[in-house]
This record gives sequence, C-alpha cells and structure tokens, in this order.
Amino acid sequence: MDVEDLLLSIRQFLAELDEGKYRETLHKLEKESGLFFDIKYFEECVMKGDWEEVEKYLSGFTKLEENPESKESFFEIRKQMFYEALYKDDHEKAEGILERDLKVFDDSYANDYNDLQLLLTLDNPREHEKLSKLEDEKAARELLVVELKRLIKANEILRHKLEFPSFQKSRLQTLVNQRQATAVSVSSPVTDSLMRSMPEFSGSPPAGDVLSLSDVKPMISHEVQKSNIWKLKEIKEPSELRSLRFPNFVPPPKIARLIYTNCGCSILSLRYDGVHDFWEWPKSEKNLNGKATTAFMPILGRPSSINSMTTDIRETNSEEAVPYLALSMTDFVISALGETISLFNLSNFKKLATIMIDPPHAATCLAFYPADYNLIAIGLEEGTIWFYDVHANEVKWECRGHKNRVTGLAFSTFLNVMVSSGANAQVRVWVMEEDCFKLQTNKFLKISPGDAPNPLADTHLQMHPNQTDVLFVHERLIAVYEASRLHLNCEWVPEEPSTSVTDAKYSGDGRLIYASFLDGSISVFTASALKLMCRINSTAYFPSRRSSGPVHPVVIAAHPSESNQFAVGLNNGSVYVFEPLQSEATWGSATPDDDNDGGVHVLEPLESEVTRGSIAPPDDDNDSGVHVLERLESEATRGSIASPDDDNDDAG
Repeated sequence: MDVEDLLLSIRQFLAELDEGKYRETLHKLEKESGLFFDIKYFEECVMKGDWEEVEKYLSGFTKLEENPESKESFFEIRKQMFYEALYKDDHEKAEGILERDLKVFDDSYANDYNDLQLLLTLDNPREHEKLSKLEDEKAARELLVVELKRLIKANEILRHKLEFPSFQKSRLQTLVNQRQATAVSVSSPVTDSLMRSMPEFSGSPPAGDVLSLSDVKPMISHEVQKSNIWKLKEIKEPSELRSLRFPNFVPPPKIARLIYTNCGCSILSLRYDGVHDFWEWPKSEKNLNGKATTAFMPILGRPSSINSMTTDIRETNSEEAVPYLALSMTDFVISALGETISLFNLSNFKKLATIMIDPPHAATCLAFYPADYNLIAIGLEEGTIWFYDVHANEVKWECRGHKNRVTGLAFSTFLNVMVSSGANAQVRVWVMEEDCFKLQTNKFLKISPGDAPNPLADTHLQMHPNQTDVLFVHERLIAVYEASRLHLNCEWVPEEPSTSVTDAKYSGDGRLIYASFLDGSISVFTASALKLMCRINSTAYFPSRRSSGPVHPVVIAAHPSESNQFAVGLNNGSVYVFEPLQSEATWGSATPDDDNDGGVHVLEPLESEVTRGSIAPPDDDNDSGVHVLERLESEATRGSIASPDDDNDDAG
C-alpha cells in the first residue's frame, strides 16, 4: 500500500468510527494530505459563515494564484465576507477585508474592487442592489455555494479530488486485524501535523485515540462466513419460484438483447434477424397498474405496426453482426445490426431515422448520452467510439484507442465520465473536458491464465445506480470496479468451464446482481460483495424434454423498480420472467453487512488483484483521444468522412 492509499484508508477509518467523534481530525487530515476534498463539509462551513475554516480548507488543496478558478473562488468568498460585514453596519471590519483581503487581487479585478470600495461611501449601503440580497442570509449563502461548486468542479486541481475512492469496507481495520488478531488498545502520538506524525502500523489507531473492543469489530474470514452465516438457496423445481414464459407463435431466432421499458410495464427484445418484439402487460382489475408480473401473460404490443420496428439488414451479414439495443429515459430506442443503426419512437413504434456508418464499420454497442439525448454513443467494430448528433446528422466527435471492437458503453453523470469495454478485456475511463471525452484511465481486466479464455471474448458493462461503481461481465469473470479510477472492489470467477458467464445485470435498486450461465443456470449475487445468494437450476424453468439441444440464457434484463424481478432471453428464442415465491419475497437472505449497504465492498484484499495475469498486451495510454470528424452526410446523400490522424490520438 502506497502513502496515498494509506492516508485515504486512515481517513476512511476515522469516518467509520463514532460519527462526529473524530470530525476535526478527519478534516485536518483532508486539508494536510490534499487527497480528498469533502464538498459537503465545505458547503456546511460556507452556510455557517465560518469563513476562516472555509479559506483554510480550500487553501489545503489550492492556492490563490494557482489558476483562474482558484483565484475566483477566493475572491467570491472574500467578497461575501465584505458584503455581510457591511450589511451588519460593521464598516471597520468591511474596510479591513477590503484593504487586507481583496486588495491582493490583480488588475483583472480592478473594476470589482472599485465597486466594492464605492459601497463604503454610501449612507445606507443596505439599499444597494448587491447588499439587499443579504436580507435573506441563508439564500445569499446558498447562491455562493452554487457558484463555488461550479468553480471547484471546473478547477483542474480539485475536480478529481471530489470523489472518495471506493475502498473495501473498513480497509484499514482489515489490515490492522491481519497484523494483530486481538483488540487494539494502543494510543498514537499526535503532533501539530498529521502528515509528520503518521500512526505506527503495528495495530495503532490514528489521532491518538484509544480504541476498545466496542470500537473495532473483529473481521470474519470468508471461510467462516460461508460455513456459519451464509446459506445458499438452491432452486431446482418449478414449484420453488414464480416464472412466466412468453408464447412463441413461430420458432423465433435467438434473442440478442432484452430490456424493460422505463415504466416497468413492458419488455422489448431484439432478435438476431433484426426484429423487435414488444410485450406489455395491460391494465386490468387484477393488475391495476399494468406492471410486469409473472401472474398474468403479457400481450404482443400493436402487431399491425410491429413490422415497422425492424432494423434494416439488407446489407448486413446477420450471422456475423452483433445486434445491440439501447433505450433512453424519454422512450426512444436505438438498435444496430451491422453497419445500420435505427432510431425508433417506442410510443408509436415508428422508425424516426436510419444512420448509415460511412466509411463502413459494424456498430457493436450503443448508448444514449444522458447529458444530451440527441447524442448517441456508437462503439464500432474497429475500436472507435463515435458521438453522433441526431439533429445535426453528423458525428460530433470520436474517441479512439480500443485495440478491438467496443463491446460496452456506460456513463456516470455524477462523475462526469464514460466507461468503455473492448473485446480483449480492455476497459477505459474517459472524462468530459472541454466539451469532449478524453482518456483518463486504461486497464485490462485480469483473467486467470489457467482459464484459457477466448482472447476476443466480449466484455459487457453496466453502471451501478449509484453512478460510482461499474459492473464488468466476461465469460470467465464478474467484477465490480470503482468507476473513476478502475479500482477493483470485488470479483467472482466460475469454477468450471461449463459455468461460463453469458450475461449479468444489476437489479433495479442496485443491491443484487443477476447472472446467467452456459449450463442454463441463473445465479443471484449481492452487489455489495458478489456473494452467491441463490442458484436457479435450468430444471426449475426449462424441462429438458422441451428441447432437442442445449438451451441456456444469453441475456438478462432487470425490472427497473421491482428489485426481485428479472427476465432472461434464451438461445432458442424464448423469454422468461422470474420472481421469488410470494411467501419468500426475496431470492435469499443477506448477512447484516449486506442488508443496509447498496455499495460495493469486500472484507479482505483479493489475492487475484496481484496474482492473476492479463490476457491482453501491456497497457498503452498513448494511442487514445478525441477527434472531431467532418459532417456525416444523410442516408440519401452519403459522403465520406475524413480519417483522423492516427499519430495524434490525444488531440481533442
């Protein structure tokens, strides 16, 4: 563990102790290390008017002259101090702030300074427009908070320190217990600087505090948890769960993609022949809300117009194409099969546009950009990611660097990042800067060398509802990583080749992970630590006599609001919906650690993090970036797009 990780672990440890007890020490550590900017604490200080602490805390991370955003932040804080002093008729204090704190700013603030100086000459400065807003002090400070947050998020020094890394729970405590199995009761020396007086790592807690047995909970090994706490629920018979199979009027092709609509009352599928099937549950006396349920059979929506929701495959080799489907929060659908991308309106099933990729490249994954649904992110077979503007009918920019086809795209508006995955287990994090995405992190998922994996197996991904963690799914691995820095939180590896993973998805609330396997089974894991809660055998939903060949799920969809409901699409074209028995309500019981934690943690460092090899070549961060392409002509007047310069991949 390096110094940075150690300091962050200490900070986490202090935060996990008695709430508020080590508050001063915790924030002192933040200031002196400069590793994590607690925006919530900073906001609290502003709202209390604790200007001394506001400046001290900010100064721990940046200096006034460091960049324009830092300078503006300090100016706004001191200007507010001046306004409040003047509003309270404390002219002496206001004049002191003006001469001591505001005069230090350069000529670029001359006009502002002169305006403030003029306020001192007024007989009744409260009547001035700028001071009249202070009649509601809370509202005025709230406006300042908004402006400071904007400046901090735009500050290149601060914006990457606003999110605390997703370490395993009680990480420092775990390390202490690994060194010392007994309770910790040794005090540490405290000097004026936490940075100069790091606690001894022989079991000593930080900040000179004495901990008792009540402070440190003994960690339980994975082996003890499995044998004494965890009880896996096995489902082998149809009577042990609720399931519903959609009727097939003709033998359909293999299901490629499956998704619930935003309302949770219908399911949309995409088959390998480019046809979409839309199943919805109608409202009735027994189903007043029209929600998806295993209790009632859905109907195939609007069969007279369903043919309009067909992706054009006339110029596509459907046997080689990778179908893809994505849904926006506004119920627009994009689907791709090869080089053709179609945009549909789900409310009336009408095709709104056809996007032809030129020069010809097969689209391998799609996603709506959540900050602007007019932008569609398109992952291509040759490794490029396009951002296509539907209204302008052009490629706005592109991101390059994946060595093989792009297989997954996900966005976090909270972290302001895009995460992408490739066919060779390459995963990348791109951060939005200057109106385009630029590479921030590049890694390869670690696959056990003994597994002899397919080097070009697809890697899919999904962002957790908390917008800070991301789920990666490979045929030999299910793993959860912290989304901004790609730190591994937890992972699960199949023991047998026959249990290769075919898909996995978060439940609607992000507390569970549903995974399907090549042997036909389906498993339910906790999202917090990838603990196996329940295993559904294929005999519970698909008797072997129904099929002449191996049948298994290929894709999973989770209900957006019913966390214990999910659907699967099979390789024989069937679709099933699953729910636990009403008498049980859930897919298994969770340990106390999992009952109230929707995040992702592990109790011990994963040995695989340091022992497993990579299936991909060494990391190469110098071949990626963002480029703006020339206008993409419409389908009727298709033109060519200038190829970006491969030798200048980091340009925006």
